[in-house]
Parts: sequence; C-alpha cells; structure tokens
Amino acid sequence: MLIEQVEIQDFRGIRGPVRLAFGPGLNVLHGPNEIGKTTVVDAIWAALTVPSKGEAQVHKDMQPRQGGEPRVRVVFSHKEGRFTLEKHFAGYSRSTTTLRIEGPDGRAEEVTGPEAEDRVRGLLDMDADYYRGELREAAQGYWPIIRVRQGRAGLPPDQDVTEKGRATLARRLAEISERVLSGDDDEALFQKAEARYHVYWTDQKKEVNRAGTPLRGAREAVEEAEAARAELNRRLADHEAAVDRHAWLHAALGRLEEERPTHERRLEEARAACARIEALRLEVEDARQAHDLARARVEGPADRSRQRERDRAALDRVEARLAPLREQRAQLQRQHDTLEATRAERSAAVEGAKEQLQRARRRVDRARAWQGMLRSRADAARLEAPLAQAREAEAELQGLRARQHRLTVDEPTLDTLNRLDQQRAQAQARLQTASVTVEVRALSDLDLVRDGGPPLPLVPEARHTLTVSRPSTLRLGALAELSIRPGGGNLEALRQEYTQARDTLQSELVRLGVPNLDEARAQVRQRRELRSEIRSAEQLLKALGGVQALAEQASRAQAALEGAQARFDALSEPDDPALPSLGEAAAQALSRAEQEAGRREAAHAEAASALVAHDHRAVEILTALTAKTSELSGAQQDAERAAAELAAHVEAWGGDADLAERAHEAREAATTAGARLERLRARLADAQPEQAQEAERCARLALEGAQDEAAQTRSELAALRIRLEVGGAEGLHDRLAEAKAGVRAAEAELTRVRQDADAARLLYEELVRCRDEARERFLEPLRDQVEALLRQLFPDAAVQFDEQLALTSLDRGAAVGAHPFDALSAGAREQLGVIVRLAMARLLAAGGTLPVLLDDALVGTDAERLEGMLRVLHAASRDLQILFVTCHWPRLRALGLAPDHRVDLAAERLRQEAAS
Repeated sequence: MLIEQVEIQDFRGIRGPVRLAFGPGLNVLHGPNEIGKTTVVDAIWAALTVPSKGEAQVHKDMQPRQGGEPRVRVVFSHKEGRFTLEKHFAGYSRSTTTLRIEGPDGRAEEVTGPEAEDRVRGLLDMDADYYRGELREAAQGYWPIIRVRQGRAGLPPDQDVTEKGRATLARRLAEISERVLSGDDDEALFQKAEARYHVYWTDQKKEVNRAGTPLRGAREAVEEAEAARAELNRRLADHEAAVDRHAWLHAALGRLEEERPTHERRLEEARAACARIEALRLEVEDARQAHDLARARVEGPADRSRQRERDRAALDRVEARLAPLREQRAQLQRQHDTLEATRAERSAAVEGAKEQLQRARRRVDRARAWQGMLRSRADAARLEAPLAQAREAEAELQGLRARQHRLTVDEPTLDTLNRLDQQRAQAQARLQTASVTVEVRALSDLDLVRDGGPPLPLVPEARHTLTVSRPSTLRLGALAELSIRPGGGNLEALRQEYTQARDTLQSELVRLGVPNLDEARAQVRQRRELRSEIRSAEQLLKALGGVQALAEQASRAQAALEGAQARFDALSEPDDPALPSLGEAAAQALSRAEQEAGRREAAHAEAASALVAHDHRAVEILTALTAKTSELSGAQQDAERAAAELAAHVEAWGGDADLAERAHEAREAATTAGARLERLRARLADAQPEQAQEAERCARLALEGAQDEAAQTRSELAALRIRLEVGGAEGLHDRLAEAKAGVRAAEAELTRVRQDADAARLLYEELVRCRDEARERFLEPLRDQVEALLRQLFPDAAVQFDEQLALTSLDRGAAVGAHPFDALSAGAREQLGVIVRLAMARLLAAGGTLPVLLDDALVGTDAERLEGMLRVLHAASRDLQILFVTCHWPRLRALGLAPDHRVDLAAERLRQEAAS
C-alpha cells in the first residue's frame, strides 16, 4: 500500500482545502508547533478507520474551530488497484463515504456508504469492531505497529502488537523461516511437561518446598518414621536405665540406715563437751567483771585528786584575767563618749551641704527648662513656612483634581471611541466597495445635477467620479437624465451597518458631552497634562510631608513650648536672675549651673562620707564595749563558779590525806581480782572451745545429711517404682522393629519420588532446549531485519525476542553488555522502538510496500545518534513508504530529500488557503 495524495478541509485547525502529495520512500512533513502536522496524520487515520456517520467523541474532536464540516480525501495504491477514498463527516444525516477504484485492468468502480467502509477495512486487514465511533485496537490488525503516535516511540513495541497483528506477523515469519513456532499438540505436551516440572522444581531449578508437594511429603514421611524410631529407642533406653537406678537406690538406702546410730552418738558427745566449755566461759566472764569493778575503784581516788588540782588551777586563771578586762572596758567607754559628743556637729554640716546642693540642682533644672523652651519656640517657628507652603500646594491639587473630574473622556473611553470610529470607517469602506462608481467625462459645457441638488458645472474634457449606494438620478444638463439603481443583495445591509456604526459613534459622543472625536482626543491630552501636574503637586506635597502631618507637628511643637514654659515657671523663684535668650548664652548659663551643682554635690558627698565614717567608728567602739562588758561579766561568773566547785569537792571527799588512803586500799583489791581472772582464762584455753564447736557442727551436719539423703532416696525409689509399673514397657522391642521397617519404606518412597522429579526435570529441560532452538529459527528473520537496521547505530549490536515478539534484550558488544528494554535510556528506547517497528513493517510488506507513520518519533535523540537514525530511515525507506512528522526540519536537512519528498506544511497551508 502506498499513500499518494491527501486533501483535508475543515478538519480541526486546518481550514483548507490543503492538498499534499507523498511519494514512495521517505517523506518528511515539517513545520512549527501548532501548524497541524499531527492533524494531517490524524486526518489520514480518520479517513481510513473512522466511519463517516456518527456523533461520537472522535467525531466531535475532528470538528473545525472556525465552523464547517470535516472532509478528507486519501488517494492510495494497493496491489488490487488505485483507490480514492473520500469522507464527509457531518453527523448521521449528511455524512458520506465514497470509494473509487481503478483496477489493474483499467476498469473503474465506485462504492459508497457501509460497502465502501467494509471494502477499505478489507484492504487494510482490519475487523469491524467499533467502540464509540473508533475501531478497537484489537481490530486494527498490524496498523498500531506502523503508526507511531506522538510520545509513544519510546514504549516497548510489543505493547502495540495486537493479537491479530501478532498472528499476521507470525504467519509472515513462518513463511520466511518455513517453520511454525509450535502447534497445538506440541504446546499441550510442553504445558504438561512444564506443569509436571513445576510440581518438583522452581524456575531457579531448586526443589519446590511448599506444603503438599510430593518431594516434601516424602521427606516429611521419612523424617516422621525416623522420629518414631528414635523415640522408641529412647524409651527403651530410659526403661533399662530406670531398672538399674532402682536397684542402686535400694542398696544405698540400706547403708544409710546402718550408719545413722553412729552419727547420733557422735553428736551427743560433741554437745556435752560444748556445754562444759560454756559453763567455764560464764565463770571467766564473772571474774572479768569483778576485776573491772576493782580497777574502777582504784581510779576513783586518783581521779578525785586530779580533779581537785584542776579546780584550783582554773580559779587561779580566772582571777588573773579580771584586772586587764576591767581596764580595757574603761578605755572603750571613754572613746564612745567622745564620739557621741562630736556627732551633732558633723550632722549639721551634712544638712547644710544638702540644702546648698538642692538649690544648685533647682538652678540646673531651671536652666534646662529654659533651654527646652527656647528649642520648642524655634521648632514652632521653623514649621510655620512649610505648613503654609503645604496648604497652598493642597489647594492647588484640589483645583487640578476638580478640573480633571470635569473631563468626561479618558484613555479607555477614547479607545472605545476610536474602535467605534474604525468600525464606522470599515462599514463605510465596505459600503463604498459595494456601491456603484460612476465616472462622467464632459464633451461640452454642461451642468451635472444629482437628485435635484445644486448643479456642478463641467467644462469639456472635465472628469467627475460619483459613488452611488442608493437609487439616484443624474441630470446631464439638457442632454440626458440617468437613473442609477445599485445592485448587490447585501447593499442595504451594508448601508444599515454603516448607519448603525455612525449612529453608535454619535450617540457615544453625545453621552460624553463632546461634539466630535477631535474634542475627545483633546480632552485625553488635557487629562494627561493634568495628570502630570497633579503628580507634580502630589510629589511636592509628599516632599513637604503633607498638610495634616505638618499641622500635627506644629501642634506638638506648640504643646511642647507651653509645657516647657510651665516647667520653667514652676522651677523659678522671685530672686532668681534672668537667663539669656540666645541659645549659646543659655547653654553657657546651664553649664555654669551644672558646674556649681557638681561642686555642691561633691561637698555634700564629702560631708556625708565623713558622717558615715564617724558613725561607723562609733558602732565599732560600741560593739567592742558591749563585747568587753560581756567578757568581763563572764570571767566574774567563772571565778565564782570555780571557787564554789573547789569548796564542794573538799566538803564531799575530805582533805588530801583521806584521798591518798582510799587510793591505796583500792589498788590492793584490784591486784587480787586480776590474779583470779588469769587462772580462769588459762583453764578455758586448755579446754579448746573452737575445736569443740567445730566437732559439734560436723556431727550435726553429718546426721542431717544422712537423714536428707535417705529421704531423697525413698522419694526417688517411689517415683521409679510408679514409672516402672505404668511406663508401658511391654512390647517395646516389637514396636521398635515395626518403626525400623517404616523408615525403610519411607526412604524407598522418597527415592521413587526423587526419580520422578529427575525424570520431569530432564524431560522439561529437553523440551525447553528444543523450543528455544525452534524459536531462534522462527524469529531469525525478525532479528535479522532489526539487527540490519540497528547496525547503522551500533555495529556489533544484537537483539533477542520472545515468542510473543517482545524485545527482551539489546546487546551492544562486550564494552556495554546486554540490557533489557526498560533499562535503556529514554533516547535509546525511542531509537530502538522505531527500528523494531520499521523491521516489522518490512516483514509485513512481504516484498511490497507499506506506509509507516512516525509522528515526532525522535525528539529524545541527540545529534550523534540522529546521524545513525537518518541512515536507518534511508535504509528502511527502500522497502517502505515512511511519513516522518517533525518540527525540527534543520536536524533532518542532512537527509538530502528531493523537494517532492519534503512538505513544508506552514508554507503549503499559506499558499493553498490564500489561493482558495
């Protein structure tokens, strides 16, 4: 099939009619965006596939923007002849489809309506399966392969291969390779082998380990049999061990009963020895307490003698302290009296300095208030001139705005008037164009009178041209009278249009209160001038700060002046000297007042500091006097207390001789008690109390251990006896033999299942190998076509397809390696997708030709790859008709196409639509 001509009219954005011619091989349709390139391709597709009758969405989408009804004519050649298909898309009532056929024998035929639609579908190998006015994709056969819509070049090519297209391509591959990929019986056998393989093995050739599978079931049966056998072995071993343990425990219990009397006797002997040692220890403790009491009686008289010496020494020390303390207190009292006498004089000096400081500070505050009053007065005077200027500018601005408000025409209104005047002029021009033009050339002197109006004298050879838009009468002197009736069916409408445009303009001028358009333009110019003056006045007023702001500043300045005057009056006294009115002199007066205040403040601080130091010294003396008085009182009390204690001690214990005699008697009693204590301690050491206690502990633990061991042995014997009685040991050997036989049977079943699994794997792998070899031979023509074109880009490239004709990988040599289609870059997917579609189209052409529609299919291809793709297009165009649509013609200029194979759609539309 070869598309020769296309004519499009009123299709979407194409007004037309636009006629385009295409030749065999490569054709490039180019132009800028929005010029209608995709519309041309969609119009061809609509003519070939969309029924003319209908109001579905597809029919609505092709409606023209400027009004009209879409029409498409496609002329194409086919092995059955030359066909001219015309479709008029006008809903259900007026739509038409016409197919004119010129057969190879020269006979002509014409069919219309549904018959023509069916005939076209038959030529294109499509089915009559529509949905909402469009052929379903499944009914389009192989055409989705060779029609690449905008933005789909980079998608996997097999996505556009329908079942019917795949079947057509498979038939063509089978014709070339003389092989069929698989018959129904072969496929059924392969599916059974594959199903049997997947019972035992995964796709990764590992054993299937799911629950319920034969291999897992056989392995689990072996494991269960082995577990049962192991359990029976364990139970038999446990029973025999329990019998041996019962005999050993019974003998051990007899030995423990024989040893128990010996342990009891040893414990009694050890306890008797410990009781004798405890009685001796109590006797030693009594002797120690008697010895301690005797020693305490020795210490009593000695302690009382030492205490009497200490009391005498303390009394002597206290009496030695009293005389110096009395002298120190008297001296501190004299110093305190002196400080109290001089404080009144120092306090009076501080008060005098404070009064002078307050007067000096008031003079400083008065001078500052005077200076603030001078500043406020200057601020108020400074604001008078700007305020007056601002008020004058505001009055001028109000006047300008009032003048501007009186103007009724502004720029938008003038634009409206100009548009109305332009409409009037256009209507007048159309009226004049449709009117009759009468040219009068005088051959002699005559008067020209139109419709009884004033005469127009003409001299010989004078010419006068008249435009007549309504019935008129022309009188040529006394020679003739002409009646003129202008023709044209729309003349009256044009005259009404002109009258309406003129009246609309005039009514708008009257509404605005201006006599004519020139006056309106003058008002706009005056408005612009006033706007400039208003802007200048506003800028001046803004620079001055505004009347309100200046008035507020002046009011604040006056309030500040009044406040400063009030503060100055409040700080002034009748005898205060007058202050200078000049700013510099006032500042000097303030400086002198501040210096005087500083001197007064220093004098006051000095007097106050002296008073504080005086008071601080007085406090120190008073504190020392108080402490010394307290210390003297304490010393007197200590002396009295020491004398009383010494007298009480003598009265209680007698004189010094009595104390010495009592001390001698106590020392002799202590010596006797010490000798008795030593004799008892020697007897206790000879008895060895630690060894006796250890012997008693060992005997007690030995008896308790023997008793506990006998109790545990009895408990274990009872448990073993119960276990042996109810343990079910009968028949253990028979059951163990049965379990061993079960293990052998399970292992034999596992071996059989493994043999089945190995056989299934061997059969499946052999069938896969055979099918892969058949698929390689079946797909070899497609792979050869793709690789022949692909080597224009990648010299060492190789591709792989699956049985569904899906591209599985691209191998670009050892340096890059193989990658699946989805792993390629966007540009590489786009290029490979175009190449695969071209290769499939060459196979489908079967020695003839087919049109391939590529709509902006290489937008993601860089300049380097584009050179290779141009070579691909050249190579493929030898067997195909390629219609390549692009908005990047400069990139394709290197193709070197002949002019009749290159269509500049923008230029063609401009030329043909202008001609029509």
